[in-house]
Amino acid sequence: MRYRLALLTLIVFAPLSGPAAAQHAFAPGQVWSYEGAPGTSQVIVGATETLKDDGEVVHIVITDVPFEALVDMGDADPVFDVMHVAIARADLDASVTAQTGTATLPGNFEDALRMWRDAYALGSTGIFEQTVSEIVADIRGGPEAAAE
Repeated sequence: MRYRLALLTLIVFAPLSGPAAAQHAFAPGQVWSYEGAPGTSQVIVGATETLKDDGEVVHIVITDVPFEALVDMGDADPVFDVMHVAIARADLDASVTAQTGTATLPGNFEDALRMWRDAYALGSTGIFEQTVSEIVADIRGGPEAAAE
C-alpha cells in the first residue's frame, strides 16, 4: 500500500514540477538574445532591483523591434527600440537564450527608468510578467506578428 501511495504521489505531482528556468547573473550593459526574437532584436539589461510588492525586476531595452506601421509612415527602416521595459526576473530568465556581448545603454534609458519609477511609486504602472517575445508580440499587434 505504501508503494502505491508513493507512486500515485509521483504521478500526480511530477507534472507540476517541471525544470526551473536558469537564473542568469544579469548586469547593466549585457546584451542577450531571446527566444522567438524577430529579426535582429535583442535585449540590453539596464538595471536590476528588488521591489517590495513585485520581487526581483530587471529593467531592459528591447532593440530592433520590427514595426511595419513605420513603413506606412514613410520610414525606410521599420524597426525601433523599446526604451524601457520592467520585467519580472523569472520571465526574463525564461526568455533569454545566450549573452551575446555588452553595449552602452541608450542615452535616454535613464530618463525612461526615472519616469517609470515615478509612475510606479504612484501606483500608475507595474511590471511585465510575460516573456520578452510575448511583450514584443503585444507591441507589434498580437501573436501572429511575433512569428514574422
